[in-house]
Amino acid sequence: AATATVAMLLPSKYEAAATVQVDPRKKSITNIESVLTDLKGDQPTIESQTELIKSRSITLQVIELMNLRDDPEFTGPSLREKAMTWIGLGTKRTVEPHRKPQSDPMADLAAGLKPGQTAPERDALAQAFSENLRVARVRNTLLIEIEYTARDPVKAARIANAVAEVYVKDQIDT
Repeated sequence: AATATVAMLLPSKYEAAATVQVDPRKKSITNIESVLTDLKGDQPTIESQTELIKSRSITLQVIELMNLRDDPEFTGPSLREKAMTWIGLGTKRTVEPHRKPQSDPMADLAAGLKPGQTAPERDALAQAFSENLRVARVRNTLLIEIEYTARDPVKAARIANAVAEVYVKDQIDT
């Protein structure tokens, strides 16, 4: 009975995927030069692009683009906190929404702090976002699959697509 109760309390999780192709050939995309100019199709290049997609820069752009700092899935208590409260081992608390860090690395450097002396930027929402993001090369191809897990299937798909779109836009702009 306890197992069934716990299973009913667990939120559903949905996974959605988007795929991008790293293409080393030069192409024109609506009169814009190749998205990934002069890239080789070798493993280090594809792995580098995979890491770029998972980067904090892409993550933060998607969070801001989709206004996830105001999304209850990201600002509410964690599943662990809910379970502990439900069984009486935790206390209910008012959850503060994840706020954008106010740290400005350039201001820190201008204030005389040397690199390595500044406090690292801590953004719990970006961390939570990254834990639900999986980026991997599709075996022996130039394809990279971007998967996102969320409680809502539409949200999972929108986030996976947004990550792909932000990455492609970033490649076009650089």
